[in-house]
Amino acid sequence: MGLRLFLRRLSPALPTSSCARPVHPVLYVHGATFPSGLSIAHRFDGFSWRDALCAAGFDVWGLDFHGFGHSDRYPEMEEPPDAHAALCRTDDASAQLETAVRFICHEAGATRLSIIAHSWGSMPTCRFAGRQPTQVDRLVLFRPMVSPHSGHASSKISPHKRHRCCHAHTSAPGRALFG
Repeated sequence: MGLRLFLRRLSPALPTSSCARPVHPVLYVHGATFPSGLSIAHRFDGFSWRDALCAAGFDVWGLDFHGFGHSDRYPEMEEPPDAHAALCRTDDASAQLETAVRFICHEAGATRLSIIAHSWGSMPTCRFAGRQPTQVDRLVLFRPMVSPHSGHASSKISPHKRHRCCHAHTSAPGRALFG
C-alpha cells in the first residue's frame, strides 16, 4: 500500500432554494513551510480563509503533501536528511496533486475545480495545470515561486491559460476574489 494523502474539507451550507448558484470546489495547495491546517484552515480571531471561501459558497478543500500535516510521512524521514535525495520534489508533488484533484472532482461531482497555490505549492500546481488544463477552472497563485529572470509568475503559464490566472488579493478583510 502506498502513502496516504490527507485532504481537509469544509462544504458550504446546503442551498435553500432551487435558484442558488451551484457549489464549486476549490483546492488550497500549501507551500514548503507548513501544511494546510496552519494556513488556509488556521483561524485568526475565530475566522480563516477556508471559512471565508465556504461562506462565499465554495466547497473548500486543503491538501497536505506527503510528509506534511496529516498526510503520511515518507519512510526516508526516519533517516538522517543527508542519507537520501530531497523528498516531495515538484514532479512527485504534482502527481500527489493530480490524485487529490481526481478524488475531489469525483466527490464533488465536478469536472474541474479552482486551485489556490501558495509559495512553493505554485510549482507543482502549475506543472499539474499545464498537464491537465481542462481540470482547472481558476488558478490563483499566492506569493508564487518565480524565476529571478521572469519578473512575475504568469510568465511560466502558457499564454492560453494566462488570462485565467491572477494573484490572490482581497477587497475586504477575509474575502478572497477569483477571476
